[in-house]
Amino acid sequence: QTQVVAAVSLDVPSSLADQTASQLTTGSDLNSFLSMAGLPSVTVLGVASYCGSGREPVGRNCVLCPRGAYKSLADNSSCVSCPAGADTQGPGSLEAAACKCQAGFAGLAGGLCQACKAGSYKAVNGSAECVPCEAGSFSNATAATSCEACTAELASEPGSTSVED
Repeated sequence: QTQVVAAVSLDVPSSLADQTASQLTTGSDLNSFLSMAGLPSVTVLGVASYCGSGREPVGRNCVLCPRGAYKSLADNSSCVSCPAGADTQGPGSLEAAACKCQAGFAGLAGGLCQACKAGSYKAVNGSAECVPCEAGSFSNATAATSCEACTAELASEPGSTSVED
């Protein structure tokens, strides 16, 4: 009798991925699954499961990457954190481009985000650039999301970092 050793990869819908990965831990589990799919049974020497894109292993389960992280590979690697100053819109992100610069930071999606310099601000998330504070306002902080208005007796030039400018 000849023994054939084979690796089988089963693609299952993401809605079943967590359930399937945690349930297919023995040969009888796999054969039950194959039987439901109308496939012949096999002798199983071992079962390995992998988390899909946007998911990472936690114990024997696959969970969505948390907000602020992504994973593009369908393997058992961990999710990758977005660069500093960037965030994703929610959990389960699939690619680096899902990392968008937060308000107060500028840069392209998936790339490095630079804090707005004093005298400038960015009020929205995304790839917009930092803009200088308008005349009559200032920002003395980096990563500002707004500029402060000067008091009535003081004025400032565009892009000011203090009320003395």
